[in-house]
Formats: sequence, structure tokens, C-alpha cells
Amino acid sequence: MKKRIGTSSLFPKSLIAAVCLLFGLMVPTVVVAVDTWEVVGTSCFSDGVVMSTSLAFSDSTPYVAYQDFGNSQKATVMKFNGTAWEAVGTKGFSDGLTNYSILAFYNATPYLAYMDGANSFKATVMKFNGTAWEAVGTKGFSDGSATDMSLAFSNSTPYVAYKDWANSNKATVMKFNGTAWEAVGTKGFSDGEISFTSLAFSNSTPYVAYQDGGNSKKATVMKFNGTAWEAVGTAGFSAGEARYTSLAFNGSTPYVAYADEAKNPFKATVMKFNGTAWEAVGTEGFSDWYVEYNSLAFYNATPYLAYQDGGCDQKATVMKFGGAPAPAPIPTLNEWGLIILSVLLAGITYIVIRRRKTASV
Repeated sequence: MKKRIGTSSLFPKSLIAAVCLLFGLMVPTVVVAVDTWEVVGTSCFSDGVVMSTSLAFSDSTPYVAYQDFGNSQKATVMKFNGTAWEAVGTKGFSDGLTNYSILAFYNATPYLAYMDGANSFKATVMKFNGTAWEAVGTKGFSDGSATDMSLAFSNSTPYVAYKDWANSNKATVMKFNGTAWEAVGTKGFSDGEISFTSLAFSNSTPYVAYQDGGNSKKATVMKFNGTAWEAVGTAGFSAGEARYTSLAFNGSTPYVAYADEAKNPFKATVMKFNGTAWEAVGTEGFSDWYVEYNSLAFYNATPYLAYQDGGCDQKATVMKFGGAPAPAPIPTLNEWGLIILSVLLAGITYIVIRRRKTASV
């Protein structure tokens, strides 16, 4: 006797479960995009150990300056040509050993400020004229030794910030007036001793970041209001001690990179000021190893960070923020049609086989 095939027989629970499972497998997995840092060119590209790394851009080309232990601890500047890092002028071009070097551009001309070992460790600024490096104003222009150098431009005017040994190791900023170097505000304006100055501009307003000895060696940023220097947000905003602070702007937003004592310790952290407080950019302590001599710069809206890398014999590494993994693609309408058709064909095949087995009973 043949059994009547009912609706429940045509579409048993096992088929419904199989179809649901197939649809579940076909739905793309959601991937949360997490921004990461990646190497520019080759890691550890310098001839030897480096200190005082400084990064800046000319159009889309990154340049890095540093104290070059492969060339008698003198100043060297390199640029990335799209494939590899190459020298700008002669490697080790300074008169003597340098430290606390900082690189900046006016138009396409690179300028370098540094503590000048050939001039009583005072401040010197050099520029590249297309063939060789030459002095801007007098070499060794500061009152006393100048460490923790920083260089930036307001229009065509170069400004230099440094730890001023002639003024109780406090912060001083000077600018070149076309003939000589002069103070911006009061020399030695910080509350206490500072280290790791970093100077940058928002429009024509100078900002300076540093490790603040008056606030447990945490990071502080100050700006010049036309008369005096004032804090940006809270003074001493980092979680712990901040070394090798580096300041840069994305539009009008200040960013600060530093070696972060609170992260394993002294891995790289980048913070930005949101108008009220300082907040992390990506993961705090994102580098693989401890870092020193940080230098932060932007190309378009992407932050790049150069540093001495504790993970590769203290050679130079450059990282950038970005490169998130792509989310799983969502099927197009045609692809969804093929998926549904495949499911229907599988269901029809199942029904035909089921009917034949029932008919033979």
C-alpha cells in the first residue's frame, strides 16, 4: 500500500535544518577592522647605531635625520626613494658629533637643528642647498649648552626649542629674524627642568611638548598665546613617565608620540588632543620593543613614527598608522541568486529521492 506524501514529508525537519546550516555557512563572517603599524622600506636601514632620529616630509617623500654612529656620530639625513633609503648630501656632514637632531622643511629645503659638539654643545641650524649643508645664522647661537633640540617653521621663519642649560635646564624657544636668533617669550619659561622638547605650529601659533620635570616626568604640551606660554589640556597628561616626546599636527589637532613607561615599559604610544583631553591613537605601547628618539610626522592624515628600535640592535625603524585588514566581502545579488538556486536544487533532489523511496514501500 502506497503512503500519501504530505507536506511534512516533502519538507522534513532535517531538510530545513540543512538549508539553515547552508545559509549560515554562506553568510560572511564579520571582521572588525583594527588599524596596525607597518614598516616603510626595510627595518634597520642605517649603517650602524643611531640616536636622535627625526622624521619629516617633502611632499610625499619621507626624510629621516639622526646621529650616525656609522659616521663618527655626526649628522646624517636619509630619504626614502620609494624602494630604499638613500643619503641626502654627504653622510656625517656636521663639523663634529651631534645629538638631539631635528629635521624640518621650508618649501622643499631640509633644515636640521642639533646640539653641536664642535661649538661647545650649543645650538646650530643647517640647511641643504641642493649640493651641500650650510649654516643658518651663527653656529652655536644659544647662551649655553642646548640639548633636546626641536625645529619648526612659521611661514619662512625657523623656530628652535631646547633644554636651556644657561636657564636652569628649563624650556627656551628662539626664532631666526633673518639676521640673528632671538627669544620667543621668556627664556626658561617652564615650571621646572624639562627634557625631550618638540616644537610644532598650528597656523602661526607655536606649541612645544616635553617631558615635564615639574609633573613627575610626564608629558606636557604648551602653546605661546602671543604674550606668554600656557598649557594645552592638563600638564603631565601621560599615564607615566614620557621619554622622547614628539609633537605633530593633523590639521589643527596636536598629536604627541613618546616612549611610554606605563607600557612594558617604554614602548611607543601616540596621543592626540580632542579639544578637552588627551586620548590614545590606536593601541598604547604598540611597538614590538622599547623605543627611543621618537619622531612623529604626517603625510595627508596618516601619522608616521620613526625611532631607534630596541628590537634590532638600536637601528632605525619607521612605522605608520593604518593598513586595517579588509572586512569579508558581502555577496552581490547575482551571488545570492546562485546560493539560493543551489539550495533549491539540493532540496528538489532530496524530495525526488524521498518520493522514490516512499513509492517503493
